[in-house]
Amino acid sequence: AITMAGHADEHVYWLTLEHGVRGFTSSTYYRSALPGWVEAVNEELLNTLWTDTVWTSTVPEAERERARADFLETEGNGIHPVFPHRALEEVADVDIESIGDWLERTPYQDEAVFRLANAALAALELGQRGVVDYLALGLSATDGIGHRYGPLSQEQFDNLLRLDRELGAFMQRLDEQLGPDGWVLAVSADHGVLDMVEWRQQQGLPGHRLTSAERSQMAELAREFGDDPDELATALEALDVIADAMPLNELRSAEPAADSFVQLFKASHVDGRFTGPFPGTDVVVRYSEGMYDSSRGTGHGAPYHYDRWVPFMLIGPGVAAGSRDERASTTDIAPSLAALAGISVPEDLDGVNRMAR
Repeated sequence: AITMAGHADEHVYWLTLEHGVRGFTSSTYYRSALPGWVEAVNEELLNTLWTDTVWTSTVPEAERERARADFLETEGNGIHPVFPHRALEEVADVDIESIGDWLERTPYQDEAVFRLANAALAALELGQRGVVDYLALGLSATDGIGHRYGPLSQEQFDNLLRLDRELGAFMQRLDEQLGPDGWVLAVSADHGVLDMVEWRQQQGLPGHRLTSAERSQMAELAREFGDDPDELATALEALDVIADAMPLNELRSAEPAADSFVQLFKASHVDGRFTGPFPGTDVVVRYSEGMYDSSRGTGHGAPYHYDRWVPFMLIGPGVAAGSRDERASTTDIAPSLAALAGISVPEDLDGVNRMAR
């Protein structure tokens, strides 16, 4: 959220495909009305992109084996797990709300973001005014498609190829308007994702979908021991689906935890913002590796490697081609981008300038 809007005071827009609205909008916090160039993009989308209710794969036939087979019963809505995906077959009701929900799980939303970005380049004269401009693009199709079909699915493969083409076209446009030395780019993500549980099981990796019986068992323990965090934690830890149960007092301690997983939970805990599976109790849990609490699709939120590993890529003048096998953090993006743009940063800023290494 900080890198997407931060202290922006005017030009902040997001795509909405619900509540009878289909297009980019903003809020009165930023502006009282949409500028004409955003309304023009919305009109264009209404007459073009949003009329496409069929999603077909653009992956060449010979390359499709790079992703896993295009069928798992837990993909999508459980009924239509393979290409082509047709909105009129996959939505509950043929209305603007349902079609919008379908579009959020296709690559079309990112295509819309690039259309707005291209319009912004021209309308706001980005990079052409003698100052450093900052353009942040949230490309969310990877998240929605990943949740619904999994990260190694044919759907995600097609989405990433489409995204690669869109990024390539956008960078070519930057070259044409600003010159190859006139821009720098950083790419990252806010989280990783768990592979589809069934695929993990096929590969001999830990994988399990929480059953209704297991949910009931945990709920019963929460009712029985909810007033005693230590007893509840002990009871929950006896279950196979739970790797660790932590009373909140353990997370409130100022002392660093010997267990690195506990330290991660300590760093993310804020009193008054309890988000554990047992509301009304003072215990949070770490589920076992590969466990997912839903009957379909997949998700994120665990402290394991697959949820915490994200890309960190920089491109532009001053960035040598190649990769580095060293630990990095998303907090390094701000000082690295600043260095590439010739902007000074506070000495105590979180993260380090990776361009200086």
